[in-house]
Amino acid sequence: MMDFYETRMGQEFYTNTVPRITKALEDIAKSLNAPAPVVQLPQNIPEDFLTDLYLGNYDPSDEPEPEEITDCTAEIIANEAALHKAVSPDIWSLIDRTSTLLHKKGDILQAQAFATGFRCAMTMLAAGLTKPGNGEAA
Repeated sequence: MMDFYETRMGQEFYTNTVPRITKALEDIAKSLNAPAPVVQLPQNIPEDFLTDLYLGNYDPSDEPEPEEITDCTAEIIANEAALHKAVSPDIWSLIDRTSTLLHKKGDILQAQAFATGFRCAMTMLAAGLTKPGNGEAA
């Protein structure tokens, strides 16, 4: 009487099926040990994005303006025109100076928010590249 490993079916099982099962189990074990991704990035990243970013050629303001900003800008322009007609030149000068200072403050706050967000993003990226618990690079 033949043992299973001596049969054609047994040889097929041990030479092809067992290695596939082993490989599948190894893949499952690896996936269970790998950390799940925290964020899925969109796949519509421009082809030269990293090059442009690295060389300083990326300008996020090149993105299309949302409709809310367009509407708000039109309303601001209309209000400024009405205000300019309604006040004396001296008062308009004060209003214009106040507007300029508000824009300057907004630019400073925007730059500060960007720097804070960028620093946070880089810290999160670095933390994602370390092994949990030891704080050293993976």
